[in-house]
Amino acid sequence: MRYRYCDIDNMQIQLCQPPAIDCPQRRFLDDKGEGVFHLGFTVPDCDAGEAAGVAQGLAVLMRGRRPDRSGFTYFDTAASNGVVLEIRRASGA
Repeated sequence: MRYRYCDIDNMQIQLCQPPAIDCPQRRFLDDKGEGVFHLGFTVPDCDAGEAAGVAQGLAVLMRGRRPDRSGFTYFDTAASNGVVLEIRRASGA
């Protein structure tokens, strides 16, 4: 996966180029073409944010954590909302 991103005030714009192998971003590109794959939100605690999403009935699509518990969770919301929702916390934040 190749990413390019730009931080603007309290927003980050990410461009992603998925590899040829099967992954959610590749499936999105192959099925729908170029467009918005996800909307992300910064949270103070990824684990608590993920637990809150799951408690509300959201299924986890993919996740990743660093040793300091920063990282991301993507929720499987594309079919119901048209876009994948993500929560994230930057390392050291």
